Amino acid sequence: MNPDLPEVAVYARTARISCLPADHDLRYEYTVRIEPCAEDRYAIKHLSRVWGTDTGWTTWSDGWSADYETESAWWASHSFTYDDALQHARRLASQLTYRGRTVADALHHTN
Repeated sequence: MNPDLPEVAVYARTARISCLPADHDLRYEYTVRIEPCAEDRYAIKHLSRVWGTDTGWTTWSDGWSADYETESAWWASHSFTYDDALQHARRLASQLTYRGRTVADALHHTN
């Protein structure tokens, strides 16, 4: 370590939320992720979708804009405090569908 540099800080505030067991072969498809997207703000993601209180599930590209203010406004409605994101993600994980199959359908699918 270089004594001229401050100690390295590690920030790990990501989470994976799923109703399926860890060894289930469809777990990835039925998992909600919480990932940092801005300082003290977290996005709720499922595959390539992002959840927002105003729109439900949408793709990130729907919020992308060359205009910084427009993109910032989109992210503001699609990001949460960590505790709020975790609360929403727990509810959303049980409601996921993938290719028309619900979480209950996936649970009955054998590995």
